[in-house]
Amino acid sequence: VKVMNMLESKINRKLRMAQTDESVRLTAMELTPKDAASLHDFLIINGTCKRLELSFNSLGPQGTATLMKALTENRTVSEIRLSNNNIGDEGALEVARMLLISEVVHEIDLGSNGISDKGGVCSR
Repeated sequence: VKVMNMLESKINRKLRMAQTDESVRLTAMELTPKDAASLHDFLIINGTCKRLELSFNSLGPQGTATLMKALTENRTVSEIRLSNNNIGDEGALEVARMLLISEVVHEIDLGSNGISDKGGVCSR
């Protein structure tokens, strides 16, 4: 529990320090679906971030769904890196749903996420 609290503090501290940054890099920070709530809150209030780098974490489909919900409301993020997050077909479907709504996001990296042909068709 203590390690999780330290990690959570690190994420929240990094997000707080990045409030005016155009590029927010949270690569390989061991982010989990629970951490997606902090990312969601950050993206809802942030009007500066244009690039979000989240590769090499463990957001999974649940964390991806939370993140995609925030991106439907965010008006600045145009690029997102989500490679190596184990999002699978379910996460790819959440990305596809977000892309139908968002007019801002135009580039997403979903490499190495265990997405099958079924999930790949959903995200096109």
